[in-house]
Amino acid sequence: GKLSQAKDILDAFVKALYPRSPDQLRPKTEETLYKDVPSGRMLTLLASSYNKAQQPQAGNYQAPFVTDGGVDTGNNAWVALAFAHYAAATGAACYATVARDILAALRRGACHDALGGFLGHLAPYRANYRSTEHNIDMFALAKVLDSNQELAHAHRFVHSMYGKGHGHESTGTYSTGTAAAHHCDYSVPPSPVAADATFWNLLADVDPNETRINSAMKFAFQKPGVDEHGKPDARGLWTSDLDLVWTGGAGGAAESPPRLNGTRFSTWGNGVHWENTASAVMAMAHYQDMYGQGSHLDLPRRLMEARSSLQHLLGMYGGVPSSVLGGNYAAWQSGERRTLFPGGSDTGLGWPYLRYLATAPTAWTGLMLLHQAAPHEAVDESANPYAPPTRPVPAHTDTSCLPEMSMTVHS
Repeated sequence: GKLSQAKDILDAFVKALYPRSPDQLRPKTEETLYKDVPSGRMLTLLASSYNKAQQPQAGNYQAPFVTDGGVDTGNNAWVALAFAHYAAATGAACYATVARDILAALRRGACHDALGGFLGHLAPYRANYRSTEHNIDMFALAKVLDSNQELAHAHRFVHSMYGKGHGHESTGTYSTGTAAAHHCDYSVPPSPVAADATFWNLLADVDPNETRINSAMKFAFQKPGVDEHGKPDARGLWTSDLDLVWTGGAGGAAESPPRLNGTRFSTWGNGVHWENTASAVMAMAHYQDMYGQGSHLDLPRRLMEARSSLQHLLGMYGGVPSSVLGGNYAAWQSGERRTLFPGGSDTGLGWPYLRYLATAPTAWTGLMLLHQAAPHEAVDESANPYAPPTRPVPAHTDTSCLPEMSMTVHS
């Protein structure tokens, strides 16, 4: 792997995680400052997104230093997974210390009720819901770092989401998560079924109950019908899109628009979402490695359709777009999905993915090809980001990669 480039990325994250002083916190609240972490340093979790206009500043969640200042549990768990995998690959213990610091901070979001699990958003802009996907991420991070308490807590939540939510009892699948009316809201409202609650759950082995997995996969592989408004209904996740914008046949010659197959973002969504589709291919290959071919689920056909579609997209564009459906944000805002260019793939959760080449679906496709590029190849679980690395994650505390502090904080 390109470990030098990976280190550059992680070092940029380090600067955005460890403030030199509480004076740089924005908003001015120590709710965002975590002192009781393994390194003994002050830590502030990452915002959801930054920009090129301003250098990220640790603990600053306000414009212009961020584009989205929300502290997302899943995003931070993914960053910690990256630190842990890098530490295992290189033996650089300081990067494992960063991963453990992040996990220690995320622990503050634990809900201590029958459902368990961790909140979706933390200070400074808290939200009261629990997400199945975020708890899958937390489960994987805890597993990689051998943190059994957090692992059990995340597992309990994901396990509890099976069959939850009005209207979901008959689907035999996993709910997206809880409501957000109050702290650690226990209720599970009517909501769409999200693809990652099935496929990432399987890939991470969070709820390895074959009966439940078969039921959730059977539901996911259904193709939706059309509701009374002419939009896809909520039965199943599998769909196909025509790439009507593509004009680049061999030698510049025009060719028929390719039909491409994959999963929607959710059962309220429209159009293939390619990040979820690449991870779904990995989950299906993982299923076959763990449980058998899955012919009774029509899994081999769905796996072949999605893998070949992603490989086709790579050949077309040299990367993978989030969606192949054209149209801009205004087209998506119109709410009309029956047009040729509906404004990308609608998540069904309040935002679209527009037709741009993007890092996430391209990275997931790269992992997919490393994991298993063809049916005759063995599955390589070292390419599964949710799986523990083949080399051990260093266990001792090391702060050599962290920035100097203007003051020492003792927990």
